[in-house]
Amino acid sequence: MEKIVITYVNHYHQDDFDELNLRINDLASQPTSGELVDDEHNAFLQVNPETKHVVGATIVYASDWFAEIADAFQRADVNNPAVKFFLEQRIKEWIAEREERERLEPAIAV
Repeated sequence: MEKIVITYVNHYHQDDFDELNLRINDLASQPTSGELVDDEHNAFLQVNPETKHVVGATIVYASDWFAEIADAFQRADVNNPAVKFFLEQRIKEWIAEREERERLEPAIAV
């Protein structure tokens, strides 16, 4: 799977409505269909109906979702899926950085 990079963010919110729209990998804005992927948080993948490629995501009531995640981080709840995912991604980055440093450092003769 290719790396996902968020290249556009639109967080639209008013008193009674809150929606976060994300576009990924510089894919052009285009008509999409939404596929529900998380019923609890009203999260949808935005899919190009012609190519079937995922071009973005939408999270309805995103502020509630962010508050839930922030609370889990505040409580250091490492069993929360969002916290666990974040930690796993950071560890992957640290490993990649370590491997890159080792690759660039000259070998020390013993």
